[in-house]
Amino acid sequence: MCSRTLLHMAGARGHVEIAKLFTTEGDGIGNTQLHLAINGNQPEVFNPFLKESNLNARFLWDERSLHYTTCTIAFNLQKLIIENDAIIDKTDSEDETLMYVVLEKENVQIAEIQFKHRCA
Repeated sequence: MCSRTLLHMAGARGHVEIAKLFTTEGDGIGNTQLHLAINGNQPEVFNPFLKESNLNARFLWDERSLHYTTCTIAFNLQKLIIENDAIIDKTDSEDETLMYVVLEKENVQIAEIQFKHRCA
C-alpha cells in the first residue's frame, strides 16, 4: 500500500489550495511534494513548496530535485531550484552529474540553464 498523503496527491495533480493546507513531509518511498509537483510539471503547486521543502532531499533513486527536473519535462522548474540555492554539484545513485544526465537526455533547454549556473 502506498503511503502518499492527500498533500502528495494535491501536489501531483496541481491542486494549489489543497496543497497549502498540509505540511511538506515525504512519503514512505522518498517522494516529497516537491518531487511530485516536478513530476507532474505543476508550477502552481511547486512554488509554495519551493521555500518550505528541502531542495536537496534525495528521492527514491537517490536523485535530488535538480536531477529529477533534468529527467522530466519540468526544465522551467530547474531554474527556480537553482536560484533557491540547491546544491548543484552532487551526483545521483549512479554517480552521474547533472550535466551528464542532461547531455544523455539531449535536452538543450536544460543544458543552457545548467551552463549558465555552472553545473558540473
